Amino acid sequence: KLDMFRDTHREFLAELSKDLQNRLFGPHEYVYNVKTVIENMFILYSGSLQIERWDEDTVQIEQTLVAPSVFGEQFVLFDRPAVRSALTLTFCEVAILQRVNFIRALRMYPECMAPVRAFAIKHMWIGFFRALRASSQEELDSIQQSWNEMQEQARATTPVFMPDARRATLPGRLHS
Repeated sequence: KLDMFRDTHREFLAELSKDLQNRLFGPHEYVYNVKTVIENMFILYSGSLQIERWDEDTVQIEQTLVAPSVFGEQFVLFDRPAVRSALTLTFCEVAILQRVNFIRALRMYPECMAPVRAFAIKHMWIGFFRALRASSQEELDSIQQSWNEMQEQARATTPVFMPDARRATLPGRLHS
């Protein structure tokens, strides 16, 4: 099972799998781009791709994924634009789960909301701690700015799968 669905029911997973769409991407094709609102999660069945972060005209490769792998979980959890791009390096077979089908399945199996919410919070913290490993003060300042922007977005956005949830308070600054 994928981490996001580790503590969910088989019936919930079966419901999600009914609606997966398969797509083949060619080499050097973008699966999604920065600043685009994405409403899908992706499961990489074959091939490899890289997750890129663009700073003006400079690209930083943050991660290289090799099948089997999952990426874009945040897009079915939160309604905000992508801050990274995903570029294929080879031919890639990808299964796509649309947010609308994810939310429908969660409504059918509300007991699965708690583990998915826990995953979402864990995912945010993992990103935070990865950012702390940055080596230079310039990188830390950039991370601080990104973290502040993410906090503002999080305060203004309730996860799409919990429309009635109260907004959580996020910690303040990365460093003083």
